[in-house]
Amino acid sequence: MQELLTAMLNRGLVLPGTKPMQASLLPAIFTPAALAQLCINFCLEIGCVDFLFQSLYPLFLTNKVHYSFLMHLIPFILESKINNLPPKILDNLFEFCISQSRKQLLEQCIYHLNPASLQDSKVLSLCREQKLVGCLFYLYGNLPNSDYTTPLRDVEDLLPLLREHKHIGALVLKYISSCLLGLCFQTNTPIPPAKLYDLRVEVTRYLFIPLLPPDPREFPRLYYLAKFDTATLLKALVPTYNLHTVIAGTPLSCQRMAEILINVIVDKNMIATPSLFGSVSATASSRHDFTVEQQGHLFAFLARYFSKDIITLPPAILSLILHGYLCSPHVLKPFQVTPSSSVSAADLRLQNEQILTEMLPKLLKSSYDVHKLLLLAEGVEFFSVAERIYMHLQNFPKVISTRLKNPQEKTAAFELIQKLYENSALTERQKLDIKASVMQNLPALLQIDSNRLSQLVIEFFAADYQQVLLQLADQPQLQHSFLEQIMSQEGKKMLEKNGIRIAPETHVLYLTLLCQYSSDSVLGYLSSCDDYPLDECIKIVQKHKLMDAELFLLERTGDLSAALTRMIQTIGSQIEGLKLFYRQLHSTSSVQVDQVFPVHTEEKQLTSSLNRAITLCQRNTNRLQDSEVESLWFTLLDTVIIPLRSLKHNKWAAKKITASSSESVTLTAHEASNRSMLKALTYLTNLILTNMMGNVKLTLLLQKIVRDHGKDEFGDLKLVILGVLETYAYETEILKTAQSLLLKDVYYATDSLLRHQQRPLTPKSPNCAMCGRSLLATQNQQVPDTVVFGCGHAVHFSCNPFSESCHLCAQSVKTKKEKPLHPAPRPTSNSTIPAPGVTVSAPAAQASKWQMETYLNRLSRISTSRCLTGITTPDDDDTGKATPKPVFLPKTTAPKMIYRTTPLDPPMYIRSLLENEQNP
Repeated sequence: MQELLTAMLNRGLVLPGTKPMQASLLPAIFTPAALAQLCINFCLEIGCVDFLFQSLYPLFLTNKVHYSFLMHLIPFILESKINNLPPKILDNLFEFCISQSRKQLLEQCIYHLNPASLQDSKVLSLCREQKLVGCLFYLYGNLPNSDYTTPLRDVEDLLPLLREHKHIGALVLKYISSCLLGLCFQTNTPIPPAKLYDLRVEVTRYLFIPLLPPDPREFPRLYYLAKFDTATLLKALVPTYNLHTVIAGTPLSCQRMAEILINVIVDKNMIATPSLFGSVSATASSRHDFTVEQQGHLFAFLARYFSKDIITLPPAILSLILHGYLCSPHVLKPFQVTPSSSVSAADLRLQNEQILTEMLPKLLKSSYDVHKLLLLAEGVEFFSVAERIYMHLQNFPKVISTRLKNPQEKTAAFELIQKLYENSALTERQKLDIKASVMQNLPALLQIDSNRLSQLVIEFFAADYQQVLLQLADQPQLQHSFLEQIMSQEGKKMLEKNGIRIAPETHVLYLTLLCQYSSDSVLGYLSSCDDYPLDECIKIVQKHKLMDAELFLLERTGDLSAALTRMIQTIGSQIEGLKLFYRQLHSTSSVQVDQVFPVHTEEKQLTSSLNRAITLCQRNTNRLQDSEVESLWFTLLDTVIIPLRSLKHNKWAAKKITASSSESVTLTAHEASNRSMLKALTYLTNLILTNMMGNVKLTLLLQKIVRDHGKDEFGDLKLVILGVLETYAYETEILKTAQSLLLKDVYYATDSLLRHQQRPLTPKSPNCAMCGRSLLATQNQQVPDTVVFGCGHAVHFSCNPFSESCHLCAQSVKTKKEKPLHPAPRPTSNSTIPAPGVTVSAPAAQASKWQMETYLNRLSRISTSRCLTGITTPDDDDTGKATPKPVFLPKTTAPKMIYRTTPLDPPMYIRSLLENEQNP
């Protein structure tokens, strides 16, 4: 491939004077430029860059078309695809770029080449000849074991001319900044730490050299660079000041460099008279070479490191800096480490204030006149500075008022007040001053955040919340905002925690303000609170015509008739308003019989009022007597029924329209309004009757319908009547079903109870648990009456007469509630059979407690008495001997006692009812 490419170049590159036919063997597209592009791409693709420069490039050079080759080579260098060039090609590249006046392009190419590959070429000398300062800095700054100050000395003759060569001045300052930052020029790779110390010392000494003959100026290099761009030079010195310990052992300490900068840049006349600062223009004066703006950059730089306690400043310079910040903030721009876009006047002011605030701690420790500084700060509204000075003077009321004046910090006033009040080092007198200041600035604090102010007052001034209300008496809106937080749930809890109870007068005031500024919240407040005086609150809501709140209060006082009367009045007025609305609606156009109208606002309002009245009646139905409930509902019904009956007897409303389906009958305005009113009142009547069905006896409801509409057609009330009858049938069916279920439950509960009553218990011992005597009958003694408890203890009846529980178990659980004992299992074939004459107690039923409580009341007919009787043996039955006399216990005997074992049948009436249900 390499041979083919070489052959193609030999045929394609035509020497001057060669016959054209030799070049015509290749297509016309193979020009020198195209061949150069092809060769470079091919060699980079196969990785044979040496072949490109050693074999192919000489062909271009021989045919004198190497400029085309170099022109196409430059993009690959700028893309870092080629970073090493042979010396010959590099010299040709210099020659080509200089001949084309493209020095800047040449600099960019050198920045992308490996500095080590340029060390043996003529590049350095060519850069000096062509004054390629950037290339010199790149080569010296990136070569190993290089002298970093040599390129600076190479351009030293250009320093006085930096105004005319701004590009060179910017490169010099950039190179100095890179060296002091510890980075290689242009590549930004870190310089080895072993060389960094010496590098910074060398560069710093270069800048601050005192004399440079034949220039008569002191510190000429520093002077020319500062004159060119003061701000950039000071930014380049920032690493030296941030790492001031690096050169602390050298003669050029940070303090010494600051003194030199002041000596070079600052006008001596301004030092003598600080008021001159800012009075001259920003251009250079006739007596000094540095403008006020350039001096301002230095002052900002010095202020930055003065606040960090890196340097100290003489009083004259300090006064000049403070005068500049306080009296000429537009001139004294803040010093920034990183470049930024232009800032607005407001941002500039904030940054200056921030720098001055950072200087304050050191200023307050010095002998500077603090009161003078305070006057100047307040004069230019540097509130952060003034606040810190007042804090230093312990003038806490002024601290609070100054914080409130600061637009950036006023939201943090609450934290400041809390911090001051919680400071244990303050005296009671100082805390009283803080409290007085808070009371004085209440409106301003309330406008910032009413919630946080209320929390602050509750936490620290809970007993004085009424004084706060008095302070805000002439500002009712702020008063409302404050009370809104006080009356919240959190506010009430905090007041109760401090032992403060809200006075009734406060409730009245809050309700009044709610009616004025937040009427929608009145009902929610009244329903969530109960400490307000009802009579005064009723007058307030009546005054502001808040009907919902008035009805709630009337209902709360128990005056339901007044509440309903108030609602009926509203409904009546709305009915009259609806009549007038229909008349106006139908007076402008004709109306067809079957025409449908949309629902209007007046109709919605009337329906809403009626629904509120219905809700009032439903809410109070369960706590009123039947007669009161009927009166309440029928009064509401009459509100709609009476106008409906009068309208039905109107000849225009009752008029029948007879027309075929194909005809359209037109009504007059009066007829149309009456028909619309009839339809609306009928709907409202049905609405009331529908809601009455679950609250009023159905018989009374039907009587009301028949009595009021007995002479009318029931077409309008057909659905209501059918609903009443349907409801009646449904309730009847429900009652029957409930009765059937109840009878089943009673039957099965009775049967379960009887089965459990028939279970005998086996005593744990044949001896009495109380006296120790035998429970069995002997030859000479009769069988004693015996009681067996569910716990297994057996005693003589004479030892524990008429006791409902085991005396032994009761003593062991005196402090605990006695738990129900489970009965012993049914006796098996191996169980011990009680002896003749032993009386057995009844065990507890296994039903749950709520079942027992429910059914025992229903079983009073069964359990009218409970008895204990002896158990007879078959021999006794055969001989006909009488059993021991039964002992009857009271009706309240505990269910742990066993009743007699003779099975008892369920009550006959229960059995008969169940049989009738199963066999209807």
